[in-house]
Amino acid sequence: MTGNQKILLLISLFILLIFIRNIAFWSKEQTFIFGDTSIYALYLAALSENLTTILSAKQSLLLWNPNYLSVGIPTLSALDMGFLYPPNLGLVVITRLLGNSLLIFPFFTLLTFLHLGFGGFFIYKILNIHWKLDRFSSLIGGLLWLFTGYNLEFIAASSILFASSYLPACFYANIKYKETNEMKYFFLFFLLLAGSFLVGYPIPSLIILLVCITYNLLNNVGYDLKKVFLKIMKEQLKGLFLITVPIISPLYLTSFYNFSRTIRGNVIDLHGFLSNSVQISNLTESIIPLNTPFNRTSTTNLVYLYVSIVAILILLQAKERAAVFKDRRNISIVVFGIIGGIIALGGITSIPTLIYLTTPIISFFRRLSVFSLIPSFAFCLLVPQYIKSALDQKVLSRPLVAGLKIMVGLLLAIQVTKVLYKGDVNPLDYNSLLQSLGFIAIVCTITTTAIVSFRYDSKIARGLLILALLIEAGTVIASKAYINSKTNPARVFAPNDLTRYIQKIIKPGERVDMLETQHNYSTDYLKIEQTAGYLALASEYGVRVNEALTYKGKDYNPKNLRDILGVKYIVKKGDTDNPDLKKVVEIPQKPQNPNFYSFNYTSLSWEVDPENTHYSIYENPTALPRLYLASGIITITEQNKYLIGYFEKLESPKTVIINESDIEKHEISEEGVVEIQEYKRNYIKASVKSSDPTFLANSTGFYPGWSVRINGKEKEPIQTNWFMMGVYVPKGDSVVEFYYTPHGINWGLLYISFASMYWLIKRRSLQKIW
Repeated sequence: MTGNQKILLLISLFILLIFIRNIAFWSKEQTFIFGDTSIYALYLAALSENLTTILSAKQSLLLWNPNYLSVGIPTLSALDMGFLYPPNLGLVVITRLLGNSLLIFPFFTLLTFLHLGFGGFFIYKILNIHWKLDRFSSLIGGLLWLFTGYNLEFIAASSILFASSYLPACFYANIKYKETNEMKYFFLFFLLLAGSFLVGYPIPSLIILLVCITYNLLNNVGYDLKKVFLKIMKEQLKGLFLITVPIISPLYLTSFYNFSRTIRGNVIDLHGFLSNSVQISNLTESIIPLNTPFNRTSTTNLVYLYVSIVAILILLQAKERAAVFKDRRNISIVVFGIIGGIIALGGITSIPTLIYLTTPIISFFRRLSVFSLIPSFAFCLLVPQYIKSALDQKVLSRPLVAGLKIMVGLLLAIQVTKVLYKGDVNPLDYNSLLQSLGFIAIVCTITTTAIVSFRYDSKIARGLLILALLIEAGTVIASKAYINSKTNPARVFAPNDLTRYIQKIIKPGERVDMLETQHNYSTDYLKIEQTAGYLALASEYGVRVNEALTYKGKDYNPKNLRDILGVKYIVKKGDTDNPDLKKVVEIPQKPQNPNFYSFNYTSLSWEVDPENTHYSIYENPTALPRLYLASGIITITEQNKYLIGYFEKLESPKTVIINESDIEKHEISEEGVVEIQEYKRNYIKASVKSSDPTFLANSTGFYPGWSVRINGKEKEPIQTNWFMMGVYVPKGDSVVEFYYTPHGINWGLLYISFASMYWLIKRRSLQKIW
């Protein structure tokens, strides 16, 4: 077994042990990852279920998703789904071959841990090959990466974790290229960067690029900076626009085309920019942890900047700590680590405010906490460089002894305080604090023993140090609510009596309101078109429509909106006295094989609904079909989101609202017959018969790429009711076809072709360089 294989094995074993509760599929005590990660897996389950459609011009799920936040969306506009990320596609193919799309959940969990190991291995490679550290010290750096606060918190948001896991690998390829000037590392860097972007959460990918550029610039301080800067930027632009951008262009061009129709297109204000940041109290978590497996009062305490207690003891024990910074590379790492930390901390300093006011695109960044990736990465590179110095000392250093004395003093102070406040007045959460410090004391004892025993038996000492890391990591992981759910998400979202009944009664184009069920995230895998969905930032239409559907204002009934959307069935928990709805069936809970789950916001977990729970399916008799003839037209100067509130004032939901510039002077008639002949994801064909000119309304979302043919003649659809579309149809018999063309994908494929042509032409010269 080679050295790299041994390291991979050790990292894999470490992951297996610290995440054993998540991996133990054979045990009743298995826990599960929830949060956004389970929803991303749910969307991949949909792709698995619909995998055979992706090559279809009319039916491909990769082109148009009708079951996305009420009115549909170009699928790749929702970047976060990760539908073009190669590892995700691999899981999709595997689960499809196995015949069970819900197997994506356990496989996706394993893929999450593989990404952690991927990052940890390249931390090891950077330290071992470029910093020339011994294997053990380099391994410690890789193990620290596995449970940095950043990585643990974003396990529940896998798109961020996956994209960030490429930082160590990209950094490694960047250094190799600078040291060797070999084009294979140039290609490797930009291919890895493309992999990060394809995950679908671009902020970590941009951070990776900025970190590598900053590192290259800082390492050239003292040279002709202008010349160095121009050289670096030329290389970066060439790699970006001829390797990375072509690969990711089908995904990101699709999103760009539809950016104005997303919540992402709304620039956030300064308060919003600074609010989603890291708390400064994160830095004390490793010394006095609020998060422990025994303390249920702190499960939502997000610790992005976790400083390992083992690492702190190593730093305290090491001598000549400043000697590390004789290496200019370490100064560069500290500089970008500090800058990233300051940005992540938000309003603690004025620097993030200054960045917000001077950098235009930064106002689209909604999670400053993502910048904690930079100090976490720097920490994992710096701490291992002190291990040899810490272990080589024959006695415990004064700083370490002082730190241990402080720890003992805290324990004694807590005991004294408990005795003094035996009555009703208790200023401390005594049990939680004692448990927290007890855990720290155990880790400190093992780490100190490792340091002291190193001169007697180095192998035992190294084993003890890894054991200390193992206990620390395992305890921290056990404290996280979102990665220790007791409920299996595959069971929550599995088909049940309710969804099976709906599948029997719905017809193509009919929508179902499932907002009160656990299925309100996605039913793509069930082939049910619903009004809800997830990843709301990708569709302003859907967000506004769902706000109106769920609004609980006095005397407000979104009847017209439901009719316009074609919501044929509404699922209610229990019953409703709404006279507009007709009860179809009542679905009871099953004690042994539960149909229904609800999310408990106190325990932050999914729980089985009580036995006496039932859900009712109601029919909306007045729901309009996907295509219908308008009864009248109202004109306005410009379409806007506030029209949704106006719908309930309309005498007829068939009345459509269009821009003055789109009006045709002739009268229209609602008399006629519309028959939908073909209904696919991105193609609808209908015959229209009318003795007078009509206006055919289509409640599918109005997005760039939709076109219409009337009797074979191309026309542009008219934006209608803000979120939908329609077209004037002449009198007589007409065949109307609405079809979606993925312009972003087409332009992206063309871009890939041009970039490929460029590199093919350069092939001979590249072969000489390689």
